[in-house]
Amino acid sequence: MQETLGKAQEGASNVVRAGELLEEIAEGIATISDRNIQVASAAEEQSLVAEEIHRNVDDINSLVIQVSAGAEQTAVTSRELARLAEQQQGLVGRFKVS
Repeated sequence: MQETLGKAQEGASNVVRAGELLEEIAEGIATISDRNIQVASAAEEQSLVAEEIHRNVDDINSLVIQVSAGAEQTAVTSRELARLAEQQQGLVGRFKVS
């Protein structure tokens, strides 16, 4: 009888310990779940930032193309003005001031 009582108490202790271990496991799972949520949130935020950077790079690229076209047009206009200045200089040179 005494042996049975001892085994019952040992079994009860094992059940309590198993319950404690299950509680620790549940807490660990909850912690992992929280961290997974944080990682997913951070990944989503990084994705949004990457998309914004991509849009900004596209905008910069468009502006560079516009500036390049403007610079080319300025160069063409400058050459034309230089040609006209030379032409005008030639015309003015024909006149003599007495």
